Amino acid sequence: MKDFQIISISPAFIYREWLQFEHLEKTSGLALIWDITNFQRDLLKKWKLSKIMIKDDQLMGYAILSEKTVNCVHLHRFVINPLHRNKGLGSTFLKNLIADLKISYKLLSLKIDKNNEFTEAFYQKMDFFRIYDEEKSLFMGCVLKSD
Repeated sequence: MKDFQIISISPAFIYREWLQFEHLEKTSGLALIWDITNFQRDLLKKWKLSKIMIKDDQLMGYAILSEKTVNCVHLHRFVINPLHRNKGLGSTFLKNLIADLKISYKLLSLKIDKNNEFTEAFYQKMDFFRIYDEEKSLFMGCVLKSD
């Protein structure tokens, strides 16, 4: 399964394809389900950094990112269609994002549910490390480039 595209996302695309986003939100096992308002919220450089993975007009996954500092990008949402998990799509998508982000940023951060060992293991496999823990969340980071 290599005939997918990774392209930039836009507010218009989210609105037009909301039913696909909503379906993935509801079937992905996320602790907190986003509604269209969360997706449409404007964050610093969100529309430049965020991407979707599509195949034959089907949404395979999405990554919602924003710039936190001039050196750090935060991954707010990373979702792969549950029907296509464990096939390397998530790793391929994330590697593509990291390759693009390395050009301009030094760190990629994210926050996950502290009790989700599968998700933590996935990100550790992708060279993320623990930054700090909160009561219910775990903050992780990946060094994109060093000086």
